[in-house]
Amino acid sequence: MRESFWLFTGPVNLTSDFRRELLRAVDYGLFPNFYITSESSMKLVETASSDLFSTGYENWRDKIEFAYDFVSKALENTLNSRLVERVEVADGLFRNTYDNGTSITLNYNENPARAGDLEIEPLSYVVEVSR
Repeated sequence: MRESFWLFTGPVNLTSDFRRELLRAVDYGLFPNFYITSESSMKLVETASSDLFSTGYENWRDKIEFAYDFVSKALENTLNSRLVERVEVADGLFRNTYDNGTSITLNYNENPARAGDLEIEPLSYVVEVSR
């Protein structure tokens, strides 16, 4: 029996490129993680956590929902599957193929890109499920 478990990113709200970090999470099969406080991070200025510049839940609620939706939709068909191949199909365009036949093509470019018949939005992905 194959055992599997979920892996998470570092706090994506503390990175400089939120969207690219989410795409990277999909690429490596990770779920997003956030460092969140119940109050504004301004209250941390005079503490040992003063380097946490954006942690207030109210500021991140919509982005947290977006992040989990973005990553979950990509990875829902890969849970309990193994990555069998990762190839660069064009500059900034990668395809991950899993042992269940699912493939995810990721576009790391700032412009739309094509991979065969697939049109992939900038900093996004397309999932193909083999049934």
